[in-house]
Amino acid sequence: MPETWSGRQIGDFVVEERIARGGLSTVYRARQVSVNRFVALKIIDLGDDIPDREAFRQAFEREVAITASLEHIHIIHVYGYGVVDTAYAYIAMRLLSGGSLADKVKNAPLTLDQVADMFNDIAQGLDYAPPLTPCFDKRRHSMI
Repeated sequence: MPETWSGRQIGDFVVEERIARGGLSTVYRARQVSVNRFVALKIIDLGDDIPDREAFRQAFEREVAITASLEHIHIIHVYGYGVVDTAYAYIAMRLLSGGSLADKVKNAPLTLDQVADMFNDIAQGLDYAPPLTPCFDKRRHSMI
């Protein structure tokens, strides 16, 4: 991944500053030029581990299109997506200002009521979404 995407334009989005980083992706604050709004732009490094990038691109676009079609208070809105130079995929989403779960628990643990409210919101979003296929790891932990 380039050292920084700041200052670059990707499709309709001008990348501004990095706001988060994970293992395979980085999230930037960006401006969507056509409607002059700020978004969270997640840029995913496709790396060399993907043997069939065209198949990945098709699956990525299909899954993001499904997500973008969902309108629910507990599902983040997707504003755009695409692939850059077959090496990076991006998803533009609503920019949220409340921080991450890690930010919320940094200074103090959440109360039981706060955790219950959070799980209720997440469950409502999952209930609205199309059926997901659960998977299990070696220890039988379920994941979606």
